[in-house]
Amino acid sequence: MSEPFELAADATRFCLAGVLLYSGSQKLAAPRAFRATVIALGMPKPRIVAAALPGLEIITALVLALPRAQPVGAALLVILGLAFAGAGVLAKARRTTVTCACFGQARSSRLGIRQLVYLPGWLGAAFLVLRGGHQPGVHQSLLIVALTGMCIGTVKLALTFPAVRENRIFVQASVRERSH
Repeated sequence: MSEPFELAADATRFCLAGVLLYSGSQKLAAPRAFRATVIALGMPKPRIVAAALPGLEIITALVLALPRAQPVGAALLVILGLAFAGAGVLAKARRTTVTCACFGQARSSRLGIRQLVYLPGWLGAAFLVLRGGHQPGVHQSLLIVALTGMCIGTVKLALTFPAVRENRIFVQASVRERSH
């Protein structure tokens, strides 16, 4: 493999790991909003599905961060891509507007054809991850550890941010109340 291809594969792995860590943690931070999406899609066992998908996103992110787990990471990307496309198809089939808090409550969007259009991107990313694997040297291993630490920090921040925001709103409301 050429070095630019390997670098592109590594960049894809880490970018997707970051995105999946963020989206999975946002779904876990606001479980009701995501569960409402699962219910609107008419999926059976909405509580289980609403807990399983964010868990799968986080597991996929962690697997993608591992240097020698490309086949598993690629397979999980395919599963997620198919799940997201399936959600878009279900939303279109129901002929109703289904919004998804895919990246948290503040970033909800309508499900539909867009998820189906993104499927080739997920499959292409899985192919790139699968074919681009190489054995990292010491410097690259340190970079991987640093990036994994950043990903874990991102998850912690994503889980903490809603609580901080709610606390800020509470404090602002208390201040307004006292000033009146």
